[in-house]
Amino acid sequence: MSSNIRVHPIKILLWCSVIGASSLLPFNAMAADTSNGVVTKYQVDYFTKFTPQTLLDMIEKIPGTTSILNGINNGGGNRGFGSTGDQILINGKRVAGKNNSIGDELNRIQAKNVDHIQLIRGTVEGLDVRSDGLIINVILKDSQDSSTLWELTYRKSEKYKQKLLGLISHSGTTEHVKYTFGFERGSYPNAAVYSEVFTNSDNSLNHTRQEVAGRAFTSNLLNGKVDIDISDKTSLRLNGLYDWQDFSGDFIKSFHYAEPAINEPTDATDALFIDNVKDVWEFGGDLTHQFDTAGTLKLLFIANNQDFDGNLWIDRNEDAGEFSRNFTFLRSFQQSENIIRSTLNNKLSERHSLETGVELAINERNSVLVTEQSSTDSHDIKERRVEAFITHNFAISDKINLQSSLNNEWSTIKVTSHFANVTTPATIERSFSYPKPRVNLRYDYSDKDQFRVNLERSVSQLYLGDFVPNYNEEEKRIELTNSQLRPEKRWKLATTYQRQFEQDRGSISATLYYHRIEDYLTEIPFYDAQSVLAGSGRGNVDDASEYGIKLDGSLRLSAIGLDDTIISGDYTYRDGDTINPFTKRSKYLNFQVQNFWSATLKHDEVDLGFAFGVTLRRQSAERYNRYDYQARYTSGINGEAFMEYKINSTLKLRFDVENMLQSKGHRTTVRHEGLYTQTPISRYEDRRTVRSRRYSLSLKGQF
Repeated sequence: MSSNIRVHPIKILLWCSVIGASSLLPFNAMAADTSNGVVTKYQVDYFTKFTPQTLLDMIEKIPGTTSILNGINNGGGNRGFGSTGDQILINGKRVAGKNNSIGDELNRIQAKNVDHIQLIRGTVEGLDVRSDGLIINVILKDSQDSSTLWELTYRKSEKYKQKLLGLISHSGTTEHVKYTFGFERGSYPNAAVYSEVFTNSDNSLNHTRQEVAGRAFTSNLLNGKVDIDISDKTSLRLNGLYDWQDFSGDFIKSFHYAEPAINEPTDATDALFIDNVKDVWEFGGDLTHQFDTAGTLKLLFIANNQDFDGNLWIDRNEDAGEFSRNFTFLRSFQQSENIIRSTLNNKLSERHSLETGVELAINERNSVLVTEQSSTDSHDIKERRVEAFITHNFAISDKINLQSSLNNEWSTIKVTSHFANVTTPATIERSFSYPKPRVNLRYDYSDKDQFRVNLERSVSQLYLGDFVPNYNEEEKRIELTNSQLRPEKRWKLATTYQRQFEQDRGSISATLYYHRIEDYLTEIPFYDAQSVLAGSGRGNVDDASEYGIKLDGSLRLSAIGLDDTIISGDYTYRDGDTINPFTKRSKYLNFQVQNFWSATLKHDEVDLGFAFGVTLRRQSAERYNRYDYQARYTSGINGEAFMEYKINSTLKLRFDVENMLQSKGHRTTVRHEGLYTQTPISRYEDRRTVRSRRYSLSLKGQF
């Protein structure tokens, strides 16, 4: 184990000790209603002095929520709803949307429409998702004021494009209907410089390459939401969006060859251009009905669609000559998802409750690929997935809660490929069935101390894009596909201790976990019909394991007189092993980052109307391989910061900087002439990356 890995656990333990010691010091805390060790309630008065405009502004002021917000921002790509999901609920319900996600809702819900916020630790009955440890449940007011929220943003990436962006969202209410409609224009320009040196196996210079890359994603989003109280026992929520997106990029790669072969250039330039557009629409909703004696029925549904057209081309010049078209790759796809999920939650007795339900999801993806090397190929993919589930919650005592569930998933994936110059399409149909049991035990040792043990079996979802060839821009090749992919299964065991500090000073938690993995997804060799190595790609190996520790904590610095300063941080150490499909020996998990940490400080000067915050993060090196190379990537410390000034009660000015330390990275690669276990080294590659900072200046108000 490297010294870098040994140092971080010591740092994090010292950090935890400081938090623990600080929590013993007296101070004047802010008021938060902790009704018991499981639920902490934050009334709107708690947030008044911060003059929040959105729900996100409110949640950011609560200690212990940083890791959940970071998880929301990272997003997810699972098809269907499932029993897990985002750990932020609205009135105890998840958002009935995929493209229209809870992360978007945090910026659309106005603070004035929030009644209170609950922090729920551990498992409780009646919620729409299973807890991963902490759930934020936002309770909205029965009626909302008619008001409009707006934002103007100027965003620029160093050495690349600048964008003028904006948001407007109007909320109102009638006798039985609450509604929100809005428009958002967002863009995220990025720029980076890659410098690479290639040396031969004898360490002599082969060539150099410098790449200047710029890209920008832009979204134009119309959205709407309607909440209807049909009766005292029945409510309906509907939401929809239409988003037209574009992604453009240009990548200028300059090559210099030390000893070019005969008729080969000394200098060359590849100019790669990307021009992608995508139209997205989605409609979703949920219906809730309270029966007199049979419990509560919840019905969730979603229908969405994406239409994508992508163009990639490379122009090349040699020795300062004219540019000429060297490669083209055209790709389009249409993808849709339709989901319906029904649950019935019944309170059987004071200590027992039962939830049963079923979910049906249908996903389709139809894609077309065109390159200069081949005529048009098309691939049609359809997946049908059914999941049935039952969950029993048993409050054994006031301190002990046991939640057990059993899900079973049945799915069928059918892939039909139409190849150029081949009359008969190739069809592959795969069917899977997996039980997914789960048991969670929560023990409240005191109002502040909680222990949790969770054992479950999870099954991953296969990415539909893995069944379709795609272009690897860096390696300049069409990647091979694997029609025999199987979902990855994991038995997960986790034990957590969480300590909540007195008087809303924060919390700290530690989790030990172990995963036993079946059909681990990693890089494997691909062979043709004659058993000749054709390359490598994503595939399954029989077994693997992963284990580690996760630490998470937050602390309000009231002990030193800083009531409005919160520091938070998290640290994860993990390791694992599997059998390398190339060497047949035990090895690390491909692309696994062994340890990573983040630390955040946020401070409010309420009297001055000023706030600022900074986040730093770093991860250890990741190692990975393909059939013809082994590589290692190391990244430096990076982070972001913001400053915010309250002009008056309705106007705020904010400045953000992302990639504050430029996300510097260093990759070393040892490339072989063929299979790296059997062929000699062909060259060494050393690549350094510097990404540009991105700045945003925004003015936000409401009326």
